[in-house]
Amino acid sequence: MATKLVYCGLKANLPAVREQAFYLTTDSRELYFGDKLYTEPVRFVPKRETAPAQGVLYILPSGLGEVYDGSAWKTVIRPTVTKIEAGVTDEQVATAKAVKDYVDNLVTGGIGALGALAKKDEVTETELGDALKKKINDAAAQASTLVGEDASKSARAIAAEEVAKIVDGADSSFDTLKEIADWISGHKTDAASMNSAIKALEAIVKGIGGTDEPATVVAYVTAAIDALKIGDYAKAADLTAAVARVATLETKMETVNGGEDVDGSIAKALKDAKAYADGLAANYDVKGAADGALAAAKTYADGKDTAMNTRVTAVESALEVGTF
Repeated sequence: MATKLVYCGLKANLPAVREQAFYLTTDSRELYFGDKLYTEPVRFVPKRETAPAQGVLYILPSGLGEVYDGSAWKTVIRPTVTKIEAGVTDEQVATAKAVKDYVDNLVTGGIGALGALAKKDEVTETELGDALKKKINDAAAQASTLVGEDASKSARAIAAEEVAKIVDGADSSFDTLKEIADWISGHKTDAASMNSAIKALEAIVKGIGGTDEPATVVAYVTAAIDALKIGDYAKAADLTAAVARVATLETKMETVNGGEDVDGSIAKALKDAKAYADGLAANYDVKGAADGALAAAKTYADGKDTAMNTRVTAVESALEVGTF
């Protein structure tokens, strides 16, 4: 059995053979229990731990480094790949050589395969493939159709011309809209006043006429009155009955608070109880029984006290921090 529960000292002085106790190295801040280290900052494991510790970095064979925060695993070191292939993900990190090999392959087998064409500043149409020529020609035709008769015009100018055409050929309803717009432009103050009045009315009738709301002001007021539940309040007859019951209770309380000669009073009940207890006490013969029981109890307690002191002394000694 260990003589101390906790020992502390320098790592260099840590005993090779240790008791079943805690050993704290003050310089390296490591905690051992016996020969087991419980403060490993990094652990190399073959797979994820089923009961991981918090504050420990777990390194898997793939190079993946993870820590457990108490509820989920967090990746702090991504695994490395030595070859960049189609299946790589953002969760992996390529080595420098893997990147170099990939770029070299692009130069020799990808871009380099274009040969002399890749080194030219300009490429003529005759040097392009038939499929690429067709795509370029189709795109040019579509652009020509889109521009039409508006070549050399900006998109803003084209839009302005088209709007003017619509206005010139518009019917009377369009003219009415234009007149409204002109009126608003010339009566900005009146329009603002109308807008304020409309907002005020909207605020007044808020909660009326909308979805799942009363359709009219009358319906709104009726619903508000119903919500007050006026019928749930006490009536005059109920209040009169309650006053009568209170008066009855007051009369009964006078009896309860009466003197020793009033039947039903607390004072008389106490008087009767005392008389009964005094009668019992007169018939009790102590004959030293209480003193004997007290002496026996003291002897027993003293024995337990001595045994407890021995145990407490042993515990206090074990709780003292030893050194190594």
